[in-house]
Amino acid sequence: KMVAAINLVFAAVALVNSPRWQQARAPLVTRTARWTPRAAAVVSTGAEPRPNHFRFVSPLYEDGYLPQPSRPELPYLLYLPGFDGTLVSPFLQFPKLGENYDVQGFNIPMSDRSTLVELVSVVVARIEEELPRRKVYIIGESFGGILALSVALVLKTRKQKLAGLTLVNPATCYLESALFKRAGPVSNLPRWLYPLGVLTLLPLFVDKHGLAQLAKLVTGKKLPQVIDTPAREAYMGRVALTLYRRIKFMPRATLKWRLLEWLTEGATRLRVAQTELSKLDVPTLILVGEDDRTLPSAEEADRLSGILPDVKVQVVDGAGHASTCGSRVDLARALNARFAPTRGRFGKGGAVANAGGLMIAATPGSTDVGLMDRPHPIVQPRDYWASSYYFPPETRTN
Repeated sequence: KMVAAINLVFAAVALVNSPRWQQARAPLVTRTARWTPRAAAVVSTGAEPRPNHFRFVSPLYEDGYLPQPSRPELPYLLYLPGFDGTLVSPFLQFPKLGENYDVQGFNIPMSDRSTLVELVSVVVARIEEELPRRKVYIIGESFGGILALSVALVLKTRKQKLAGLTLVNPATCYLESALFKRAGPVSNLPRWLYPLGVLTLLPLFVDKHGLAQLAKLVTGKKLPQVIDTPAREAYMGRVALTLYRRIKFMPRATLKWRLLEWLTEGATRLRVAQTELSKLDVPTLILVGEDDRTLPSAEEADRLSGILPDVKVQVVDGAGHASTCGSRVDLARALNARFAPTRGRFGKGGAVANAGGLMIAATPGSTDVGLMDRPHPIVQPRDYWASSYYFPPETRTN
């Protein structure tokens, strides 16, 4: 019965992938808007960001790892998420990144249907608040890569410059992707069939090591190498136990909007902005998952490295689209090696990072890449909120 149901969903998806759908999306695919000074003017004079739709948050503060939401003495690092709008994907990386950066994330509610111009506008405004005071770095993952490059181009037209740009599986190649071919039809399914259609997309985002690594983490046999202190393990546990509140089901109308207005629009704009990209003199790191099935990320990294003037590429062994910023990489070390920011020591149980490349302590292709034998006793769930590991809201500063 399960096989029959899955086959039914795939059949429905195939039926919805009709000439009518192709005609509906064609105008967006063929748009030729450019990130030129004129386009930057559109951003600067466009509609104001809608109130309460966006949040720039400190994930380490929100989850009780740090007692204060901002540390202005450090460089500013802004994470721009994929088209889900959440900060879940790199949550394991935040504590170690927080040693050298003031980490914030751009959180977009699941109900939000802003235009790409509105998103660029609100991020540019936020960065312009920080640039007079300190260096600014951006990490853009998937759709966040589109957003990050768009923001960098607008800043360039305003004679402003980022200190560094990291693109993780950038969705600039969305128009050539498996997601482009399969997600559009799913967004046109009838309401009753849509949830099952979404399930057919899940294999695009995972990799073959995910379940095996999860089993080792859940049983306490291993820890991610970036979770190397009891305080970080407690932080990981707090986030894991509240994932049900963070990961929301994407409504059909939201999926359709974001596929067309964010991914298709953004990828198209940047494809016709290659001249502008070739003049973007920002140090750039491109990080791609070796087994990304959602986007042709490795090929896109090669393409972008031939366009951007100052770029380095690193491949994360065995990582799929959703796990490239997971346990198989030490993002802080990768950024330190590329950008060499000022170092510091922050957070409960924090330790100063060493410069270097990606942290890989197992044979490439192994399930244990990025994992380690635990260096300390298991932190029990009842202790995740203990005072030695957690700053409760009443003790935090605003």
